Amino acid sequence: MNELDILPIKPLEIKEKKQYHPNLPSIDRNRGSLILLVGSQNSGKTTIINNMLISKHFWGGKESAFDGGVFIFSPSLDLDDSCRFLREQFECYTEYKNEYLEEIMKRQKQYPKDEMPKIMIVIDDSSGLIDRNSKINHFLTRFRHYNANIILSISFILIWLITLWMLIKEWYAAGFLTLSDSTLDFLLLEKKTEPLTEVPASWFGVLNSLFIITLAPLFSKAWESKYNPTANVKFAIGMFLLALGMACVAFGATGIAPGAKTASVSMIWLILVYLFHTMGELCISPVGLSYVSKLVPGRMIAFMFGVYYLAIAIGMKLAGIFGENIDKIANENGISYFFWLLTIVAAFLAVFSVAMQPVIKKLMHGVR
Repeated sequence: MNELDILPIKPLEIKEKKQYHPNLPSIDRNRGSLILLVGSQNSGKTTIINNMLISKHFWGGKESAFDGGVFIFSPSLDLDDSCRFLREQFECYTEYKNEYLEEIMKRQKQYPKDEMPKIMIVIDDSSGLIDRNSKINHFLTRFRHYNANIILSISFILIWLITLWMLIKEWYAAGFLTLSDSTLDFLLLEKKTEPLTEVPASWFGVLNSLFIITLAPLFSKAWESKYNPTANVKFAIGMFLLALGMACVAFGATGIAPGAKTASVSMIWLILVYLFHTMGELCISPVGLSYVSKLVPGRMIAFMFGVYYLAIAIGMKLAGIFGENIDKIANENGISYFFWLLTIVAAFLAVFSVAMQPVIKKLMHGVR
């Protein structure tokens, strides 16, 4: 087919005044609809808007779907010749001013809520031109903020309900609370006849978050000062702190006999483990992410962030495989021996990181 044939299209037969094209988004009274039209420059967005507003086969012009009027905000309105038809039928503005929107809202408020006419507000060429706190911005996003606030409020309530349930469970198990049988059934808790005499190790998990919140500002200030070490030194410090934490738990578990099914250690060892491991995390994790963004070419940043987290996943998998042998090692040599192995590995990696500093520094080409 060498020639292009343009054939006429049979127009829609609009019988009712309020009827408009069935493929257009429906407009619910008093709720409204938001339509986002995105396209490159000179892609025909203005022509589409003109057709949707003026043609009787779309929304039927100003006398069909929008009995309250159509209001167009566009700073480039006078730059397009096709927009002269819009000025003839609708109210057009070339500036985004709060006064214009206040006048529109004032007209709407003159009617009862159930009888309020439908209006359309067109925002064209608005990228970077509408102030964040302007009434137009608030008007267009109020439902989105409203729904987001509802979700956030419900999530906040659910999180606190779960937290209170966990606290009640732990306090009851420790003997600090006395609950009736009906209350236990309602909270889905098992009845305890004797209070706990030991603190479960799971209770210390909150220390990681506590130490991150308290120590992160200190590490941030240290990295911004003149004492800011190189990347390799930071990694070495992190691995040394990891080794120090493993040494603490290894020393604390010295009195546990090989093959023991249950054991208990002093709380101070667990506190020190979480302290040193959290400090090591603050030296490695954010620094690693920072250097990925600094050293990777711009077009590969997203891909290399994925590789970074993939490396972490592989490390977690290897740690799980290594941890599967903990029972075998503990039965033969004691649990303390297992943690001493981890201490040696972490200390070796700290020394290796310092030894590789000249090589890594050369490959970084002056990036700090």
